[in-house]
Amino acid sequence: MKNRKIIFLAAILGLMFSTASLKAQAEGEYLIMRTVETTIFWPSQISIAYPDGKLEEIPLLGLKKKKLGENAALILKKINELKSQGYELVTSNGGNSDNAIVHTYVFKKTE
Repeated sequence: MKNRKIIFLAAILGLMFSTASLKAQAEGEYLIMRTVETTIFWPSQISIAYPDGKLEEIPLLGLKKKKLGENAALILKKINELKSQGYELVTSNGGNSDNAIVHTYVFKKTE
């Protein structure tokens, strides 16, 4: 009798997890893109985590070079590229300090 209860609970938990997984797949896959523009500490770059686990890093110019317009053009180019691949911007946030500007963008696959 005890084994039946354990098997029943395991089956219910398995069903719950598979339902949650199917719901996540139906709602779409998410991608995170983070831009870091800095003067020191770490390199200025665009970092992208794709839904399949693939990571991509694209170098940006540092803030010391005063090339903010060129960085903005690279970021915009990547956003438009992601849009053409079927991703839609869901949310973004950012902040800055004396030495860094960091923005995080969350995209959802729509196609």
